[in-house]
Amino acid sequence: MKKRIVCLLIATVAVLNSWGQEPLLKTIEAKLKTYNTILPYEKVYLQCDRPFYKPGDDVWMAIWITDGITNKPSQLSEMLTVELINPKGTIERSQRILAANGRATCDFDLDSAAAGGIYKIKAYTNWMKNFGDESLFVKEIQIQNVELPRLRMKLDMERKAYGASDTVRGKLLLQTLENVPLSNFDFTYQVKLNGEEFLHSVAKTDNDGKALVTFVLPATLQSTDGMLQVGITYKGDVESISRSIPIVLNQIDLQFFPEGGDLVTGFKNSCAFKALNEFGKPADVEGTVFNSKHEMVAKFKSYHHGMGAFRFTPQQGEKYYALIDRPQGIMQLYPLPQPLDNSYLMELPEPMQFTHPNEQQLAKVRIVAPEATTVSLVAQVQGKILYSSTLNVKKGENIITLPLSAFPCGVAQLTLFTKNNVETCERLVFVKKNQQMKVDITTNKSTYLPREKVELQVKTSDAGGKPIATQVALAVVDDK
Repeated sequence: MKKRIVCLLIATVAVLNSWGQEPLLKTIEAKLKTYNTILPYEKVYLQCDRPFYKPGDDVWMAIWITDGITNKPSQLSEMLTVELINPKGTIERSQRILAANGRATCDFDLDSAAAGGIYKIKAYTNWMKNFGDESLFVKEIQIQNVELPRLRMKLDMERKAYGASDTVRGKLLLQTLENVPLSNFDFTYQVKLNGEEFLHSVAKTDNDGKALVTFVLPATLQSTDGMLQVGITYKGDVESISRSIPIVLNQIDLQFFPEGGDLVTGFKNSCAFKALNEFGKPADVEGTVFNSKHEMVAKFKSYHHGMGAFRFTPQQGEKYYALIDRPQGIMQLYPLPQPLDNSYLMELPEPMQFTHPNEQQLAKVRIVAPEATTVSLVAQVQGKILYSSTLNVKKGENIITLPLSAFPCGVAQLTLFTKNNVETCERLVFVKKNQQMKVDITTNKSTYLPREKVELQVKTSDAGGKPIATQVALAVVDDK
């Protein structure tokens, strides 16, 4: 979606480079409307009945095809292709199905000798292939031969990346299949590095059946191969759970994304970052930003899937780089984008939120301009322009108030154009994220006997509590 709109905006600006601001805004809106009429797009969503299957099982799916702008059932396509792709990347099963009024169901019967691993389900219409692979729906499921566990055991790593000398923390939860915690229960844990035992010890859960398994990695690591295994003896049998330790050596891909597009000197800037390990997976990092004199100007720490953000004020004539402090032992220098002296900056200093659906909904947009001039601000959601204005800005900081009343819940794209109609800043932001549809589910009883009939009442309403008619799919799975 973003790619479609950006291409349209850039093409429009190229045509209108010598025009004034008002013709620019009107023409962008007209071109966007024409573009969405000529090249509408669709979205597919597919829900499986569960995420985990055994060879020989059936994979049941509910599927929706919606209009990319309105999210209503698509009137463009009725035929849908659904593929099951095995871990080797080969198409294992494929079906062409009819989607009446944007809704369809499908199932794949798995071979009883199906190889274990991560499979992918891909769903798309022929029309969606016009917009590349990124527009197709893809989700992963796991197929594996397993034995039903006698306990509920959960083990998660506290971070997504560890290096030499780092302290590893694994969060352990032990419960019976009836969700009763194994309180003050003894367990053993073993750490293997590069296939060899590094540590073997014993510990005990607390009253809630929880424990924090903690150990320090050695000062020198030769491999990313690390494993933590926890074992207990329960009613005479041994139960175990293991997790891979996300070890990184010195191969972290650290990328920086200034809010709005560029770093601008002399003003406070927000800069997001994303860290990936050598396998392209998110890696949690902590680090420091320095200037060319090796003076610290900012600290940063990821807070979700290797991503985070920090603020600092770039200075004219300076260059900046980052060093990763954790995981340890990564000596690579990561340059930040070169700050610009005479450029624009756009950010949203406050989240786009409100407390009541009927109150005046406003968002503040901070624009830094290199001179007193005229700019244009365009905001669109789902391919529809909901705000466009020509603004007179002064040199330096300007706070613009953006009305949100007409915006639907979703992702808004804000684009700032200079007086020469050049796209200079862009930002994606969630709008009204607290105003989504509410789904309430109640049962006719609090407890049930095996094979007893269950009656559910499902109620869907908008943010103001008004009923909304919708389509609902329900999956019921044994949580063991």
